[in-house]
Amino acid sequence: MCLLAVCKERPLTYAEFTNAWTSNPHGAGFGWVEHGKCVARKGMMEHLKAWDEYQHIGRNLPHVAHFRRASVGPVNPHLTHPFQVSYTSPLALEYCSSNPLLFHNGTWTEWKNAMMLIELLSGPRAGDLSDTRVMAIYLSRAGVEKIHSIGEKAAVVTPRGIVHSGAFTEESGVLFSNGSYGKGYVFPTSIYSTPPEPLWGFPWMHHLAMLHPEYAGDACLCAPFEPLCAHHLV
Repeated sequence: MCLLAVCKERPLTYAEFTNAWTSNPHGAGFGWVEHGKCVARKGMMEHLKAWDEYQHIGRNLPHVAHFRRASVGPVNPHLTHPFQVSYTSPLALEYCSSNPLLFHNGTWTEWKNAMMLIELLSGPRAGDLSDTRVMAIYLSRAGVEKIHSIGEKAAVVTPRGIVHSGAFTEESGVLFSNGSYGKGYVFPTSIYSTPPEPLWGFPWMHHLAMLHPEYAGDACLCAPFEPLCAHHLV
């Protein structure tokens, strides 16, 4: 499903970033415009390392942050977003050029049909595929403006700025594609056969509570970890 955040006026807070990661734990990527070029860093697969990186990236406004929850394609750094809008859409983890960058929230059901047409015209693409990578290849020929007719939640970083499509919720200068940046969010069970764990029930949250006592009451959900929680230490 993923979470897509278009940060127009401010970067994500630590709580928003952590909530987003916990609900969408399959890697993160970021994109922005710098000196007229589209810049991307992706493939960050560990929460705290990704947050450290974001401290530098978040200073570039506006920017787009994406947290992946895999639905099409394997879990690996190369299938984190964004994807280059080009006819090859290479899977580089760092990028700086004039080609736009595509971020997506959802599952594009037409991706197989689109890929079949692309392969008939010019052969298969190297590397793993996801619906969003196929969408990026499609937009490289159809034009970025076609993002509005695809019917998906998406954002495209272009040298002239950020274009977004679909229903977003604005929260103090950030556009969010769904509510998984909020504490306690759980994805609808209709999407997944096995419901995800409660958002703040992950063991590493107890480590976080030691560093940030204000989260201790929310983190303490599992009895075996009680001795680690900040409010059990005071």
